Amino acid sequence: MHVGIAWGVRSQVPAWASMPLVPDIRWFFGSPWKYSLSPQSAAASAYFWTSRDWQRDYAEVWRTVAETFRNDPWVAGYDLYNEPHPLPIPPSVFESRYLWPFYARLITEIGAVDPRHLFIVESTLFDDSGTLVEPLSAPNIVYSPHFYFGSLVKVPFEQDSPNAPAARLRQRSFEARLLPAPLWIGELGIDGYASGAAAYTQSAVTTLDELGSGWTWWQWRQDGGWGIRSTDGRRLDAGSLARLARPYLQAAPAGVTATAADHGLAISVDAGANGGARLIEVAYPGLTRGRPEAAGGCLVDSSWSEGELVLSVAPGAACSIAIR
Repeated sequence: MHVGIAWGVRSQVPAWASMPLVPDIRWFFGSPWKYSLSPQSAAASAYFWTSRDWQRDYAEVWRTVAETFRNDPWVAGYDLYNEPHPLPIPPSVFESRYLWPFYARLITEIGAVDPRHLFIVESTLFDDSGTLVEPLSAPNIVYSPHFYFGSLVKVPFEQDSPNAPAARLRQRSFEARLLPAPLWIGELGIDGYASGAAAYTQSAVTTLDELGSGWTWWQWRQDGGWGIRSTDGRRLDAGSLARLARPYLQAAPAGVTATAADHGLAISVDAGANGGARLIEVAYPGLTRGRPEAAGGCLVDSSWSEGELVLSVAPGAACSIAIR
């Protein structure tokens, strides 16, 4: 799991953080951004980013969290700030003068307590536009934008292009290389019953496969809409789940690579290893795809159990293994 502290775009400003004489007006009642667009929310956000006292309090909380989890092997990393947005600061000014310097200071302070876990940094969430990236000289960084372009965030004319979401995801990959850090889309999703949901999902996850990026699909228990499972937990949207469930290489020795191929997985094995048979572990979504079959010239044996396919490969051999 990853640990995050939410001071995000959908949070109302608590009483202690309210700015004097600034009204709390919800301009767009039906919009998910109604809290962020309130003058009170914008004022509190601007104060957080432009002053150091709230940031010191924020860092102190994170140090306490890090002290608690620094020896926990089940925690992958710390998501430092949920969905930062620039309002009312201009985006490029916000990112260069405030966001990236803030991340650098926070990583230094948390790293003094726990240098072993990942530091997950997010992009600016501003209509899913690009983020001006400043390189971070810090270890263990993961770049984790949230991506709702064309699903939750509607940009007139642009999202109607079938290639638009893929182009935006490639832009996120470019930003990750500038940081530099691996790309992991921390949130991604669409209403499964919306027009074009299947094509959107297929395009997004295929592009992320091509980019070598990990991702997390955002959903909750709901009857229809964004829910994969119903509110009472008894019904499963198998169609949406089948579009998401994809096989991937879970563990393997050096010299083994895998790419998505024809709804399955193509594994390439080099001949560099010596000793006994080599084991390759593949996570395979048996619930939606059934039992997998593997075939390859250097494949000695295979076993299948509860979503995991274990392949035994002959030592010193090179071949391709197809899993379908």
